[in-house]
Amino acid sequence: MTAVSFRALRFVLLFSSLLFVGLFLCSCGHGPAVSKDGTAKADLTPQERAYLKAHGPLRYAPDPAFPPFEFFDDKGNAVGIAPELLAMVAKSIGAELQVARYPAWSSVIAAAKRGDVDVLTTVLRTPERETFLLFTRPFMSSPYVLFVNDSRAGLSSIKDLCAQRVAVEKDSGSHAWLLQNHPELDIIPVPNTHAGLVMVSTGKADAALENLAVGVTVARENGLANVRILQEPLYESAEHFAVPITESELLPIIQKGLDAVPDEALSALFVKWVGRDLSLQRPPLEPWERNLLLALAAIMALGAAWVFTLKRAVRARTKELRESEARFKSFFEKFRTVFQSSPVAMSISRLEDGRFMEVNESFLALFEGSREEIVGRTAHELGLWADPDDRRRMVRMVKEEGGARNLEPEGVSLRGRRFQGRYHAERIVLDGEPCILSIIEDTTEQKRAEKLLREKEMELLQSKKMEAIGRLAGGMAHDFNNILAGILGNAEILAERLRDQPALKAYAEQVANAAERAGRLTRQLLSYARKGQYQQAPVDLHGVIRDAVAILEGTLDKRITISLGLMAQKATVIGDQAQLESVILNLAINARDAMPEGGELAISTANPTPGAGEGGGGRFIEVTVSDTGSGMTKEQKQHLFEPFYTTKGPERGTGLGLASVYGAVQGHGGTISVQSEVGKGTTVTIMLPVADEAAPAQEAKATAQAMAQKTARIMVVDDEAPILDVVKEVLEHAGYQAETFSSAPEAVDHFLKEPDAVDLVLLDMMMPRMSGLEVFRAMKAARPSVRAILITGYSVDEKAQELMAEGVRGYLHKPFKRAELIEKIREVLGEGAKDGDQ
Repeated sequence: MTAVSFRALRFVLLFSSLLFVGLFLCSCGHGPAVSKDGTAKADLTPQERAYLKAHGPLRYAPDPAFPPFEFFDDKGNAVGIAPELLAMVAKSIGAELQVARYPAWSSVIAAAKRGDVDVLTTVLRTPERETFLLFTRPFMSSPYVLFVNDSRAGLSSIKDLCAQRVAVEKDSGSHAWLLQNHPELDIIPVPNTHAGLVMVSTGKADAALENLAVGVTVARENGLANVRILQEPLYESAEHFAVPITESELLPIIQKGLDAVPDEALSALFVKWVGRDLSLQRPPLEPWERNLLLALAAIMALGAAWVFTLKRAVRARTKELRESEARFKSFFEKFRTVFQSSPVAMSISRLEDGRFMEVNESFLALFEGSREEIVGRTAHELGLWADPDDRRRMVRMVKEEGGARNLEPEGVSLRGRRFQGRYHAERIVLDGEPCILSIIEDTTEQKRAEKLLREKEMELLQSKKMEAIGRLAGGMAHDFNNILAGILGNAEILAERLRDQPALKAYAEQVANAAERAGRLTRQLLSYARKGQYQQAPVDLHGVIRDAVAILEGTLDKRITISLGLMAQKATVIGDQAQLESVILNLAINARDAMPEGGELAISTANPTPGAGEGGGGRFIEVTVSDTGSGMTKEQKQHLFEPFYTTKGPERGTGLGLASVYGAVQGHGGTISVQSEVGKGTTVTIMLPVADEAAPAQEAKATAQAMAQKTARIMVVDDEAPILDVVKEVLEHAGYQAETFSSAPEAVDHFLKEPDAVDLVLLDMMMPRMSGLEVFRAMKAARPSVRAILITGYSVDEKAQELMAEGVRGYLHKPFKRAELIEKIREVLGEGAKDGDQ
């Protein structure tokens, strides 16, 4: 036997003897001292007892809603597993407890960060919490599961919840676990377990992640019978006691108190509250187990000897490596200044095994580590690459091609922060050894900015597209209205002349009806083109919705139920009541067509709370129209508001309903968004600005005196000859004197000669050479009391609103019926309706 082998054998025998003696003493040793009442006393040092005496009562902050582990009962007492266990610990170490009550677990965590509490119980250990807490050894382990609604029969595991809503208690260990392991989910933080399970029960969340015992207790106590458990636990959670990181002297004291609690007492506590033992304490060893442990100890002793020999070899090899590294120090000194001061992260590692030889300060900042943590270890050991295959690909390129350029893998810092990086690597030789010089740039913000830019570009392109379509639609509608005004007026005159020939009169009436229907279509186009509102007046949006629902209840399929939730405190907007009612009706009709077999139509309002997006602080009213219909594809949603686009077929729609909704909402200074999924219905959300304060009551207008013993003289100004002919015919038939002008400058010249000779001016808004606004201002300068009615093929846009504000008495939208024209004239002149008027 060699000298080395003999020394190793002697070491094994000595180590084994000491191990057997230690095991024997441990088996014969005594546990902690027990008081007369059965409470184990912790073996504290004089310094630890002095610390407790100087500290005073230990401030304990339980989770207010985590039954059965810890919660407050009806009398405000902290009860559950954790308070009872902490009471045992306090008794064993001779300390007093002072319970601090906080409204939610997130508040408890915040207090711990501030140092306002001394002890937390039932705490999951996470990297983030390790920055401000110190943890005891775990004292129990319990499963965490998903709770889902009974109606969701298709859910069997978390894999079925991709991109769906999962509720979890805010700032809890479960919250951190979901964020790290399942970022694909739509995670909804809630204040407590009860809130999460209620969301599942009511369908506002697809699942909730919670401790099995806690979730079952809360569901049972609150009667949430439609909540069930997915049987497969997601993970087992080891729970700890914790103290603030500033109270490092308190941690060993609490640990000794925990160790002093008998296993039987801890097990009984869990059985009392949960029905089974969740503790991590081992039961007493059986004889065969003790013998097995002794045999294993002997084997471990032999292994230790072998490890000792290996360690010597490792130390020798390590010494060689350190000597090799020392040879490179002279080289590093030559370029250390450039290397260390570089604003980008740089590192040098051996090509053979990937161990870092040197890193600069930017590298340490990027990967959130110290030189001692990184140098001498590999990127694989440290987990600096999110995908290790990316690292292997880079090394292969360096070996085969001499370098790698512009690789874009995801990096991970030592503290778990993920970032998008751009990697460059070059093969270099230092003192005869192949190495890799790496340069890493953090491009996370750049990538985020590029993505945001692409999204904004797409939004801008869509906006420009919609704007261009709107301009085209507005121009077409204006020209059509001028044509239709002539058609409708002539058709009505022809019907009047043919009153004694019913068969021919019917044809004329059909022409008039067709022109009127065409006029309604052009008005929808004008709404889409956002040419402004017909009126600017205070409107009670709740009243508009109720009026629309009254219409719908008499027309919708009886299999469709309508529900209202008008919760907004501020519901007054400035706009056009008819347009707003049309918005609600159009959305409801679309919802009806999506539910041919029946369903539910829900209309609700709210004033979003501060911080809830653009409508914060009650400055906006949110109107939501939801249905349970067939839903839409992504492609359909992209074209939803374009005019003439429809999925209903030519016999069921024109494709202008939602286009006019879009234009009306935009014209009222609002926004509209749509959420829809095939087979899961559609939700349309409209945000409109509310009036800052209640609109003042309008004063009643004094009735103008009827014109005495004379026929009113009316000037008609329009560049469309057919319209002039029709209006002149209608006015003269009604007993008025009419003068028509197709040229705006000629009309102004004529008016200026005798300003007082004209009782009323019918004025087109859009004319060549002079606009209606310019004509009115010229007439008003000569006669401030001039009366005018605006006639336009557009809806009342900003210029027309300005004209109305300057004194125009009213407006008519082309095409109009002759009865509407006469009624508006008499309204402005103050005349009453005459017998026999049609």
